[in-house]
This record gives sequence, C-alpha cells and structure tokens, in this order.
Amino acid sequence: MTELVSQFAKDFAGIMKMNDLSIELKVFPEDLGIYMNKADFSSIILNLFSNSLKAVQKLPKGSTRKIRITLSKDAKTFLTIFSDNGPGVIPANRDKIFRLFFTTNKQGTGLGLPIIREILEDYGGIIILAEYSELDSGATFEISIPLEELKP
Repeated sequence: MTELVSQFAKDFAGIMKMNDLSIELKVFPEDLGIYMNKADFSSIILNLFSNSLKAVQKLPKGSTRKIRITLSKDAKTFLTIFSDNGPGVIPANRDKIFRLFFTTNKQGTGLGLPIIREILEDYGGIIILAEYSELDSGATFEISIPLEELKP
C-alpha cells in the first residue's frame, strides 16, 4: 500500500506543484503490507485526494496547503488517516457528507465519500469524519478495516 500511495503522489506531482500542495506520508510499521484489492484502495485514496484538493484550493493564494496520509496497523486493524488543512466541514454538514449526491462543490457529484463507504463495507470497514483535525485545521478522515477481512 505504501508503494501505491507513493506512486500516486508521483503521478500527481504536477497538480500538487500547481496548487502549492505537499503530501506527507507516514507508515507504521515501515514494512506495512496488507491484502486488499489495489483498485479499491486506489479509489479510496483518489476520492479523498480529490476532496482534499478542492478544499485546499479554497485557501488564500500563498497559503501552505498540506495533506497527510498515515497508514498503520495493529494486531487487529488496518488504519488509514487522511487529513488536509483546508477549511474543514461545517458542523451543519457533518451528518450529510456520506449521503449519496450530497456535495458542497458546484462541480462535485456527491459520489466520492459514499463510494468509499461502500468499498469499505465490503471489507467490514468504516470511514468516519474525525472530531478533530490532525493538521489543526481542515478535515481528518479515519478509515479502519479489520485485518481478518484483508487476508488472502
């Protein structure tokens, strides 16, 4: 999974540079490996990245724009924490963001987060919008998947 996220960052280097956006990837343990469909994991990361990119583009020009992706696992769970330092989710929308077709973006479809949730449900996993922001502003999404569902 680490290689997949690193490759993703390389593939989108142009977009990141154009938007003065940096991505920080943290992986614990460093040799993290799980058995998950590559297309499923790519879809999750791509949808979260797309949402974060739209969010950080709302920051004033010259602002520091950051995304942090943390991948980890313990004895029972694979955890992904995806954070950006955009304006975050207003309290009135917190309960709506996972609804099909709900969007706050004029060009958005409202499909990204519901797609992520559906993929995760197939693995027995969940996604939540954290009550805190890992980067002191913006949004932080926590994804957890039971490791027993990620075995070959």
